[in-house]
Amino acid sequence: MKKQQYLFLFILIFISHQIKAQITLETLHLDSLYEASPNWFLERDEQFLKSVPVLNIDQRQLNQPIPPYVNNAQSHFFPYIFYQVALECAQSSSLTYLFSYELAVRRNRPLLYDTPYNKYHIPSHFAWNFCNSGTNRGVSFMDTWQVIRTAGSPFTPDWGTSYFEGGEKKWLSGYDKYYRGMQNRIVEMYAIPTHTEEGINTLKHWIANHCSDDIRGGCANFYCRHQSPNGTLPQGTPEAGKAVMVQFSTSVNHSQTIVGYNDSIRYDYNGDGIYTNHLDINGDGVVDPRDWEIGGVIFCNTFGTPWGDQGFCYLPYKKLAETHLENEGIWNACVYVVQVRDEVFPQLTYKVTIRHNQRNQIRLTAGINPDLNADTPSKTIDFNVFNFQGGANYMQGGTTETDKTLELGLDVTPLLNQMDPNTPYLFFLGVTEADPYGTGNGQIISFSLIDYTNGGQEEISHPSQNTPIANNSTTYLKIQRAVNFTKPTILTDQVETAAFEEFEIPLQASGGLPPYRWEFTQEYEIEEFSAPYPPHQGLSVPLSDMDQGYARIELPFTFPCFESEYSEIYVYADGYITFKHNTYNWPFLINADYQVKTTRFIGPFRGDLVLTSLLKESTPHSLKLSFVGQIKGQASQSVRFALQLFDDGTIEFYYGNMNYTGTNFLSVLSRGDVNLFQETPISQISASQCSGRNFRLTPPPKIDHIHLTRDGRLKGRLEIAMEPTPLAITCFDNNEVKTNKIINFSSLYGSSLLITNITVNSPVEGVIRSGDTVSLSISIKNVDQIGLEQSILYFSSADHLVHFIDSTEYFGYIAPGNEYILNNAIRFVVDPLAPDQHILELISFITNSSNINTEGTHHYYVHGKNVSAVNYAVYDGNNNLLDPDENLNLTIKVKNNSSFDLQNLRFVLRFLEPELSVYSPPVIIDSLIQDELKAVPFLVSVDNSFIPETTVDALLDIYIDNNYFKTDVITILGHNPCLTFESGIPSYAISPDIPWTTTEVVPGEGLVSAKSGDITHNQYSTLQINKHVLVDGEITFRKKVSSEANYDFLRFYIDNELMDQWSGTQNWQEVSYPITAGYHQFSWIYVKDYSVSRGDDKGYIDDICFPDTTTYTPELEADISQIYIELPYGTTLDTTFILSSVTPTLALFNCVIIDTNGYPANWCNINFPRGSVNALQSKVVTLHFDANHKTVNKTYYATLKIQVQEGNLIEIPIAMKVVSGVGIQEYNVTQQFILYPNPTDGQITIESLTLEYSIDRIELYDLLGKLLSSQMIRNDKASLSLGNLSAGTYFIKIFSDQFHSQIIKVIKK
Repeated sequence: MKKQQYLFLFILIFISHQIKAQITLETLHLDSLYEASPNWFLERDEQFLKSVPVLNIDQRQLNQPIPPYVNNAQSHFFPYIFYQVALECAQSSSLTYLFSYELAVRRNRPLLYDTPYNKYHIPSHFAWNFCNSGTNRGVSFMDTWQVIRTAGSPFTPDWGTSYFEGGEKKWLSGYDKYYRGMQNRIVEMYAIPTHTEEGINTLKHWIANHCSDDIRGGCANFYCRHQSPNGTLPQGTPEAGKAVMVQFSTSVNHSQTIVGYNDSIRYDYNGDGIYTNHLDINGDGVVDPRDWEIGGVIFCNTFGTPWGDQGFCYLPYKKLAETHLENEGIWNACVYVVQVRDEVFPQLTYKVTIRHNQRNQIRLTAGINPDLNADTPSKTIDFNVFNFQGGANYMQGGTTETDKTLELGLDVTPLLNQMDPNTPYLFFLGVTEADPYGTGNGQIISFSLIDYTNGGQEEISHPSQNTPIANNSTTYLKIQRAVNFTKPTILTDQVETAAFEEFEIPLQASGGLPPYRWEFTQEYEIEEFSAPYPPHQGLSVPLSDMDQGYARIELPFTFPCFESEYSEIYVYADGYITFKHNTYNWPFLINADYQVKTTRFIGPFRGDLVLTSLLKESTPHSLKLSFVGQIKGQASQSVRFALQLFDDGTIEFYYGNMNYTGTNFLSVLSRGDVNLFQETPISQISASQCSGRNFRLTPPPKIDHIHLTRDGRLKGRLEIAMEPTPLAITCFDNNEVKTNKIINFSSLYGSSLLITNITVNSPVEGVIRSGDTVSLSISIKNVDQIGLEQSILYFSSADHLVHFIDSTEYFGYIAPGNEYILNNAIRFVVDPLAPDQHILELISFITNSSNINTEGTHHYYVHGKNVSAVNYAVYDGNNNLLDPDENLNLTIKVKNNSSFDLQNLRFVLRFLEPELSVYSPPVIIDSLIQDELKAVPFLVSVDNSFIPETTVDALLDIYIDNNYFKTDVITILGHNPCLTFESGIPSYAISPDIPWTTTEVVPGEGLVSAKSGDITHNQYSTLQINKHVLVDGEITFRKKVSSEANYDFLRFYIDNELMDQWSGTQNWQEVSYPITAGYHQFSWIYVKDYSVSRGDDKGYIDDICFPDTTTYTPELEADISQIYIELPYGTTLDTTFILSSVTPTLALFNCVIIDTNGYPANWCNINFPRGSVNALQSKVVTLHFDANHKTVNKTYYATLKIQVQEGNLIEIPIAMKVVSGVGIQEYNVTQQFILYPNPTDGQITIESLTLEYSIDRIELYDLLGKLLSSQMIRNDKASLSLGNLSAGTYFIKIFSDQFHSQIIKVIKK
């Protein structure tokens, strides 16, 4: 029988294996590399890595709501999925994925379709090749992040034609390429431990919004075992059938990238048939994320799109919380993120050309000396590149004579921190050669200092050429230069705030090169002091070995060091202490220098020592360690030194009689973050300069419970009154030139009676939901020196969604210093219609018989109803776009994003465009369960005046239980170069044989895809599109096939030429093929042979995209720069402004209004929270102000943020002052002109209100923002006729000759 003959089976198997090898060649190659080294490092029982600063955010930020689902890989800022080619997984995941994405978001540069090829993508191999010794070996991303920190990285076009061009040996040549690479840097790398709920919440906030008010969030990296997904999400659960990593392994050899999260996914780990986050399923007596079965992150691999779901996979939160050793989770249950710098433009650089035959024998340093007669530098900096790296290869990594020579650039701007402006210095280039066998030789071909501080580029060249590099020593070249630069100056001297109140206070700076970056000062003050050497006495410390041993010591106090506090230390025979045992090696760590600089330690004399005595002496407030020994190999000499720790964090080093040869030791304090490595003046100097000296290291002054944001805002809440207290802050300019300053910080009691704490009591403890009855337990403290009588607490709210049951609590007498807890003092009901993430603003007021009053404002998030439109489909039997003179079906998909089911929903569709009308009744949906999607169909008529390819914003009014809930905006695109099948198979897609249909079961992009027709043996099903392509480019589409392998195929043709074919079981994958401008026929054919069916027996396609003529970046501008209104108490006002497109492409936008507390403003909203503006057109946007229940004579501030998708960000300050009075005026932006009569029958007059402003020009717009007319006036009075216009509302924009403008709404009768 067919296919059952043994020989035939053998041939089939052989062919199948050959095809498989072709299809997965990259995967098989990578698998073999990893399986050859299943463990690349020895794993140790180690606590979370403390050498990397932990990302800490304040609790208020953690409490702010974020979406239940985020996937940053779906944005145009994330690169496409690709194959790594060797063992550079850490660099592929951290640099090409994460760093490329973070830079793109920071600079608003889309990556997905950037041109020329990968213009803004970071290559994996630039940094990897500095750290891999010129071989194919794994390198920790910590190593390469240090390269990025100091040298940056070029984008792919400067590196080559791919991320990995040149293999593992290539070093880049060309100063300009290095300089452009210097612009792409990071500030810091942070750890997020994920073993706790707080840690996972922090990670989610980072992914959602960078733990800030950013519109876009970030990505993260983690280490794990290399393997394929080992599960799928269960049927009947969200994302059913998608790949999931159920567990990893106890070994670790791979790095991957987290791009999103989904709180709804589920996996049944304990097999009980239910999905829970509240049961102790691992039996350890504690319910924590290690017990969770709901929720997880989305991560991507660097093994191409065949891996997982197009390169992506889910990982449950449970596995983030478990370590690899604990239960086959991720390495150390920790993920890592980076903070990127703004685009860097170095002010001082070195341009160097080096020739050498063994690059791993040389190291480059830079230095300065104010002594113009010096031959060596007094201050030096080194780099994480050109530092005895790259293996015994030529400079460029190749094998030709040309490859021995390399031109490079080094950023030496950090030297400015050691310099005075406009003062001459000698600038040194140092080239150190370590060549013990005399096999290396080289020259410094040329050396230049390039100064950019004056706005230009001034190159000062060293006169020598081809300077030989001395063997086994340092060769110096020097250039004299006085540099004209400024350091940043911190202008803030003092800050004052109120106790028990949230505060946010901006710091001010000038000078340097903005933008600025702020942080609390980390450097300790190092001062030399005089004191006798302490006696060598106390208890003996039993080291495990007097040569290389250690001992653990419990401290009699808590010792603060940097941002942490410690109760124990480990002292080592080599003359230093740490705060944990077994200094941990990062995965694949290469450079031993980083091992020192990435370890937190205190080293009075860190060297290779042999101790003869180690004694300790302690008090309740201090601990002294006294060392006696010698440097190993110097038995005839001895060293005596001591270390003393104090409970306030102060550290003292004492040096007694020091006898040693050489300078191979460190006297240092290391934070463990590479950056802060503070050596004392005796570090690495001779014994004669060391003996009898003492140094005190004093930590910078800090204040607990205060946070400092990157952009310089002090935030927090203090629960004590504080006299002016020193606080050390540091301001960096964009080139990391910094200034430290100590300011005075104070807090005052705002009143005698203070609310110190509020506890929310609700059905779900601590959570307020719509419809809940809530009580508040309130703690009140009398901070006065006298007792207060007849005290009363009142609560109120201007929010119509709050209904008080009990708003008053009498608590009578409160003694001085006493604190009362008023249990369930205030009770209220949250309206059932309160939307999700609504902010409740509650006002408290305390009074007493002494008339000492206290007011406060308190904010709470509501978990409420949340239903929204997620997408739409147009079906007109033609092109599925809005066209003149047609009737069509418009279906909108709505989703219940609430945490509960919804009933009785009604949807009403409307348009602002008069050319569009809805002629179907409102749609009623009886119920919508949690996470459910339902279709809402409407019939729409388009009249013959509609302009084709116009994008419109449909308004969907949503009612719940017959009450108005909200209006959602759905942007209906007028042009789309991609076919997504959401509206079915379009009429222009021809099926000459058995037709293709649509399916929601196997969607590729969105909710619907196209599938081949139902056919049997020797049949085929065709989908054909004939199209005129306007420009050269690529056709891209997503494809999937489920068929009998190697016999039944999905084939793709262009102009009847077979381009590719696919068979067997292949999941969704995007493919691309070049096409030229002109007429083409595109065909997708699923064809079967004469027997056997396998799988679905189908081919699927989706998201077919043709070359688009749109190459412009969308950009909008507003016709106002700020809005200030004065509004009478108890009234409302609508005011308008115009958004205009200034580039010839469609602009899609999202709007938020954020008040000064970081919350959505509850006194102002916008009618288009999202929407669109057609190319070079305008849209009138309305802001609604509400002065109900606000405080008279108070001004409320907020910022309107308008983010253009893949475009610019507009920020408009908004202020509303509430004034007393009755009635309402047409308040707008500050009024300069008056218009009358209004309403009008036709003729209107416009006059200037002051002599300061005359009328330069007037423009007339309709309600949609379409410009109808424009007139030049150049007078203080103008007339305009509206007689030829139909009745309705119009807008007059008046421009003055002082570049001011005002918009006035006018009604034509």
